[in-house]
Amino acid sequence: MASKTAEKQTQDKQGAENEQKKPDSRTKVIGGGPAPKVKTPRTTRRTPDLPRPEAPTATTPDDTPVVFAFRLTRAERDEIHAAAGSAKASRFVKAIVLAGARGDMKAVQEVVDEILAARK
Repeated sequence: MASKTAEKQTQDKQGAENEQKKPDSRTKVIGGGPAPKVKTPRTTRRTPDLPRPEAPTATTPDDTPVVFAFRLTRAERDEIHAAAGSAKASRFVKAIVLAGARGDMKAVQEVVDEILAARK
C-alpha cells in the first residue's frame, strides 16, 4: 500500500503528462473538438382538434345501471344470504327495497313468502 504522499506524487506526474499532450490554447485545431451548437427553431406541438362528445340532455331518460350501496354488519349480511341463498341475495334485497319504496306491500309480502317457501 502506497502512502498518501506517494499517491499524490503519482497523480501529479500523470497530470503533468496529460497537460503535455493537450494542445496549446493558442494553437488552432482543425477538425477537432465538439461540433458547434445549432439553434433549432422551437415548435409547439398542438393536439388535433377532436370532436367533443355531446352532453346528455336532461330530458332523455337514463337507464344506465348505477350502484346503490349501504353498510351492514357481517351478521346482517350472513342473515340475508341465509334467507335468500348466496346467489339470490342481491336480487332479494333489490326486490324488497323497490317494493317498499313504491309502497307495494303486496309485492313485499310475495318476496317474503318466496323466501319462506325456499327455506322449507
